[in-house]
Amino acid sequence: MDTNVRYNIYLTYVDFKRGNFKRYRFDIKTRVLIDVVTIFSKLHINQIKNMPSLLKVALTTFLLGIDMAVGDYCSTIHSDFTRRQLLEHSVDTPYDETGGAKHVPFIEIENGMATVTVGDGNPFHPMVASEDPSTVHFVSHIYVMDQDGNIVHLENLDPVQGAPAVTSFEIPSGTTSLTAYEWCNLHGLWVGPTVDVATEGTTMPTCSLVHPTEASWPSIHADLVRMQSNPPFSESSPYTETSGAKHTPYITLSEDGTSGSVVVGTEEVYHPMDGEKPHWVTVIYITDENDTIIAMKNLDPNDVDKAEMTFDIPEGVKEVSAWEFCNLHGLWKGPSVSVKAAVTMEETEETESSPAAYTQVSVAIALLGLFATL
Repeated sequence: MDTNVRYNIYLTYVDFKRGNFKRYRFDIKTRVLIDVVTIFSKLHINQIKNMPSLLKVALTTFLLGIDMAVGDYCSTIHSDFTRRQLLEHSVDTPYDETGGAKHVPFIEIENGMATVTVGDGNPFHPMVASEDPSTVHFVSHIYVMDQDGNIVHLENLDPVQGAPAVTSFEIPSGTTSLTAYEWCNLHGLWVGPTVDVATEGTTMPTCSLVHPTEASWPSIHADLVRMQSNPPFSESSPYTETSGAKHTPYITLSEDGTSGSVVVGTEEVYHPMDGEKPHWVTVIYITDENDTIIAMKNLDPNDVDKAEMTFDIPEGVKEVSAWEFCNLHGLWKGPSVSVKAAVTMEETEETESSPAAYTQVSVAIALLGLFATL
């Protein structure tokens, strides 16, 4: 077992008599019960008490499933940013306020809501959207940890939104303090000052995969090209099938050419999706013959055995290519695939009516010839 990874099991106990949920976190590495967090239900206590027994069992099972899933993707993201901080910036800890306030994520709390803003306003961190790899500069992620190191909120940011980089969320139950982190695509991982929480909230923590908005696609692609050109890859273009099939994204189109699917690797060897190492395909996206992005999807490496996605093909697209970014091995582009144009009903009607049209014209010509001989 990797000693650099924090392994936890989450168990939920539903106290139907008092109307609350208790979450236990057990650290596998140290074999110690770390904490007990009481999560009060939004349901009225009497509603919980009076639930049928089978419904109570179902609720308990549902909560257990949630607790085991919450934070997997977000923990993977934090682990990868920590790895990249050392690889790209030669430090094994996040930068903090001593490095300048512009990159620091500051938390403000009001009425049970926490708002994180990157920068103190003098200045705020810039959010520069661009298709130019040398220009794009933005905060790609903001996430927040509680007093026990649990990630209770994460947001992917769209550089098109402009400065400041900001996110808000309802403070979860059991929270006594919050610490915010941000990842700048150029300047790495930053941590803000810890803020005490005077009044805990009533919601369960939520932290899950979010897909990029369409407006952000060009900037994300530009940033991936920028990363590919820098160490450890130092390549001016994406890797291709000639460098290995395991990392290559392959497209399969539907028979009518209106949709497609992508899988990274082949049946002999699919690309791994390992959230603990971590080693995974972080994103897959599709471009057309003009290099315009037509689809993009972020991927969660937990509980899946391969990297894949499906996509729709806009009308008029003649060729599609798939791209993927592996967090350890960089940017890859798969073979281009020609799109078979779908036959529309109008085209079918025109095709079916053509013989009749030709017959009418032929008859008219024949009649004209007959009259000409009279």
